[in-house]
Amino acid sequence: MKEELQQIDAMKDKLMLYFVENGVRIAIAIGILVVGIWLAKVIAGIILRICDKRKLDVTLARFFAGFTRVVLIALAGMMALSQAGIVITPFIALLGASAFGLSLAVQGPISNYGAGIVLIITRPFKVGDTLSVSGQLGIVQNIDLGSTRLESEDDEIITIPNRKVLGKNFTNSQ
Repeated sequence: MKEELQQIDAMKDKLMLYFVENGVRIAIAIGILVVGIWLAKVIAGIILRICDKRKLDVTLARFFAGFTRVVLIALAGMMALSQAGIVITPFIALLGASAFGLSLAVQGPISNYGAGIVLIITRPFKVGDTLSVSGQLGIVQNIDLGSTRLESEDDEIITIPNRKVLGKNFTNSQ
């Protein structure tokens, strides 16, 4: 029991010494992170207002704002870790390799989002139109980044991935 108490006391002393030596750097790192999160929120709000003024689709505007927010928070996090004395080079290399592997693994959903952006920008059909695509017929209820939802005559909800909508011939009866 006495040995465990001595180990805890030694650990406490090391921790106190670490905070005394690196307290200012840690405080600056926390400040960078807080300012980065705040700045990301402000810039995301600005992007939403700009998209609203230009009458861009709400789904696409939220996507742009959310993507910008995530990127800015990630940059602030890397800057904060670097300021705190944590070497981030191996972490960035790991992120790059992971992103490559992940991109191969999720290319289907990513293609759905890409097709969703194209559908939202080009607007070949809109909510309320009668659409026939991939052997399905229904009234368009919602167009998201990932999928398009139709309501059939039997009040069934049909969800079609956007890459199937954009990649196939469809009939818009309006």
